[in-house]
Amino acid sequence: MTMDAKKNRKISLLLAPARTDIAGMVALIAAGFTVKKACEECEQQTIFDSYDRRLLHKHYTLTRCGLIYNLINLADDSIQSSIVRDKKHELKYLEDILKTELSKKLSRILGCRAVVPLLSLNVRASSFTLASKTRQTVELTFREYSLPENPSIVLPAIISLESSRLSKKQLKAMCSPVTPEMLTESGMWHLLIDAALKAAGIQDIPNETAYLKFPPDATIKSATVSILKSQMDFLRYNEKGIIADIDAECLHDFRVALRKMRVALSELQEVFPEAKIAPFMHKFDELGAITNQLRDYDVFLEQKEHLLKILSAGMRPALLHFFKTRQQSRHRQFLSLVSLLNSSKYLAMIAAWEKFLNSAEELPATEKSENPVLPGVAGIILKRLEKVIDKGHAVKTSSPDADLHKVRIQCKKLRYLLDFFYAELPGGKANRVIKDLKKIQTVLGDFNDLSVQIRNIETRLRKLVSGKTAIKNAAALGAIIAALSKEKTTTRDQFQKAFNKFSSDETITPLKSFLKDCHNA
Repeated sequence: MTMDAKKNRKISLLLAPARTDIAGMVALIAAGFTVKKACEECEQQTIFDSYDRRLLHKHYTLTRCGLIYNLINLADDSIQSSIVRDKKHELKYLEDILKTELSKKLSRILGCRAVVPLLSLNVRASSFTLASKTRQTVELTFREYSLPENPSIVLPAIISLESSRLSKKQLKAMCSPVTPEMLTESGMWHLLIDAALKAAGIQDIPNETAYLKFPPDATIKSATVSILKSQMDFLRYNEKGIIADIDAECLHDFRVALRKMRVALSELQEVFPEAKIAPFMHKFDELGAITNQLRDYDVFLEQKEHLLKILSAGMRPALLHFFKTRQQSRHRQFLSLVSLLNSSKYLAMIAAWEKFLNSAEELPATEKSENPVLPGVAGIILKRLEKVIDKGHAVKTSSPDADLHKVRIQCKKLRYLLDFFYAELPGGKANRVIKDLKKIQTVLGDFNDLSVQIRNIETRLRKLVSGKTAIKNAAALGAIIAALSKEKTTTRDQFQKAFNKFSSDETITPLKSFLKDCHNA
């Protein structure tokens, strides 16, 4: 980069949706300058995001124009990282761009989620060189955006001015003749993407992390129906992601929505007549069990690079072969689940459940269904909180893994209840509990994953036949079990530390006292 290029000042402004009269705009902006049209280029720009729109929710976007990928901060329109990728297939997994700054920044936002094309835009860039009598030169560019499938829809345009001699203040002054309400200086990409999504008819997706807010006159029944409908929307959305095989997290989110519905029905079971919900509970339990094995495969396969690093080079072929067999098993299990999700039996069950939810508020009242929300659920949350504390305190160094699994189940139920009714709870009292509870769940989730991996590898070991290859495989798998067992012991120690912090009076007393007062009121 030359010294002159380093000194260049650049501003960009968003022009509100309108038929861009470029000639008229140039005349306004370039008053006092000689205008020379440099070039006009047409290209296509692709906007990427994860299936759960995590980039947009975190105020970022990933764009590709030609071979260049840019990660843009939507708060200030700054480019955070770029990469030139000369590949025929679109970027999907971060492992495709490992050891790059873009990969590092994306992984902090996306985790292990894949990126998928969200939207495509046609871009027409018209560039002009403006020269003054005092040899001040400005590069002026208009970028007009349209939808490939419907070019007639008007979208915002972006005006850019760049100069090595004029300050940003002077560049902005050149735009002053343009009607001020037509120009936006910050949040340009956010406004452009929002307008394009709306124009393309691409709806916002169910946000699993958004807390529900209930009206002041809400009852436990109406609140429960809202919770169940919200989770049903999230389940159906991820059902499509599973079928499209977007990434493993679609199955995870599908299972979370399914579990949340089961917890809502079991914890708030007195809201609906038991005979009405029992058949659905049974079917949801079956569906959860069907997805267990596929999720176990996904968790194990995600650990491939980590596990390979544990072994010496000579032992790795045995583990690679094991991963290959697991991948094949995963694919068979995946096809089986997709077949189920497309089956008339599953679709009939979903239709029946949606019909139930749409008419649930018309069901006969039960003893507690018409109670106000907070007084009605305070006792339920309090009971689950106390059960987490009791189960956690019962875990000792010598306790079997099953005891930690029981704590994990109780933690999930408490966490879901707190999520369901977060808006009804004083934030200062609930936030600390949720924060420390999340740490316990992370530790117990890791502990469970390690237990499942060890169990699966032990099963593989028992199935090995005798021979030289079997000895090598057994040595490699044995080394993995030893390493995972060590991690498991460390994770178990972390649980005790996390639980002690969670169960302290400082964490739970404020919420516990509030719930008792509400329950006894």
